[in-house]
Amino acid sequence: MPTPRTLNHTENIYLLGQLAVMLLSSFFSVSCCIGADEPEPHGAFMVTLLPRDLPVDQVEIHLFATGPFGGGGQGAQHQSGSHDFFIPEGTAKTLKAIICCPGYDIATISVPSVAASTHGALVTMKRLSMIRLSMIRLSMIRLSGQIASYKPGAEKDPVVCSDYVADWGMKFLGYSEGMVPTFKVAVVPLLPDGSFSAEIPDFSHVPYKSYSGTAADLQLFVRSKKSWNILLDLTPKSDGTPGERLKIKASYDNPTLFSIRRSH
Repeated sequence: MPTPRTLNHTENIYLLGQLAVMLLSSFFSVSCCIGADEPEPHGAFMVTLLPRDLPVDQVEIHLFATGPFGGGGQGAQHQSGSHDFFIPEGTAKTLKAIICCPGYDIATISVPSVAASTHGALVTMKRLSMIRLSMIRLSMIRLSGQIASYKPGAEKDPVVCSDYVADWGMKFLGYSEGMVPTFKVAVVPLLPDGSFSAEIPDFSHVPYKSYSGTAADLQLFVRSKKSWNILLDLTPKSDGTPGERLKIKASYDNPTLFSIRRSH
């Protein structure tokens, strides 16, 4: 068996540079490094989320991979007690992810060539690729809502759930049909008079339209706190003409009026 050759300084810099070029991020700080001591199996990406006070139990990750199997979603496994998430490569050729945590900016990862990012001495020496993301905290704005003609039902302690609907995410992840990536940004109690008040991240200055020319919106539901079943679909009232979703703005009317689009 030939003796492994030790890479010189220039070769090490080149390999690390190749990895860095392939990890794209448009709106957040990304630094790429390699974990040398982790015992995790070969063939996985490790995504470490910062800052350290990030509530990782609230993190949602939407993944999409392509390969011989075509294209499909992948699962990210959280390592308990850490800020590390593992993404299995399998037979994937490309890998993309959208990461969301309430109160923080949306983060994205794009690996255009999984094979190229884990080849040669880089994998042999380091066992797995590691991506370190710094999640950017956004300012919060108040959304005070009022549901027109609301009558309390039998459900005890209903809640209003505000979801960020990333229409741009479909093109970013690389598919045209299927579920639109959606992330929970706030859950607050619904009062008996049909009013609610939530703090939501200010996404108004985040230019995600550059991905695909499509926008992102907020979608609101009344849900059962216990079962999480949807009870009511809410739609904003604007000049008497309801729309399906609430447009992202820097501020909202107090109160913002909603009507019931559909009962479940």
